[in-house]
Amino acid sequence: MCEIGNTRSTLDPTNPGDTKSVYDQLCLSYRAIDEFRSKLLGFLPLATGTGGVVLFTNNSLFTAQSSFLGPAGVFGFVVTFGLFTYELYGIRKCHALIVAGKQLEGVLSGQFKERPQALARLVNEPFAAAIIYPAVMAAWAYLRRTDSRRLGARCHLHRMRPQVLLQSSSLPWAFC
Repeated sequence: MCEIGNTRSTLDPTNPGDTKSVYDQLCLSYRAIDEFRSKLLGFLPLATGTGGVVLFTNNSLFTAQSSFLGPAGVFGFVVTFGLFTYELYGIRKCHALIVAGKQLEGVLSGQFKERPQALARLVNEPFAAAIIYPAVMAAWAYLRRTDSRRLGARCHLHRMRPQVLLQSSSLPWAFC
């Protein structure tokens, strides 16, 4: 039984035409997932890097928007982590499609059995994701840390003794 869209059809595994149509659908699914993952792996660091360059090279913009650095860093980190979990799901889904494709290629010829192996037995799609996503999350964490340091420079609560804080007449730390 195969479900494509909202229609269900019964496929005969002994019929070469049915096997070919299932294989074609499997290839389309694999290509769609692989294309989305490739675009995301390219776009995510590009967008993060562009945002970092804009924030940190234009000093007036950095100063004007500095109160948003912490929340932006947290938001970017959480979104990137969510995309990373979706990437892990995509990796598992692609693996399942590759296994199914190899089984179907017992009857047909195709792309899954002749798939290139990892470069030096290490570099493949999951390896690339394992480098890119943590790097992007580190950039967002750095942005959050930059905001924490800015607040730390303004609010010396962690370095001052309580007696000094209570004796202070202006209480500049109250607005931190």
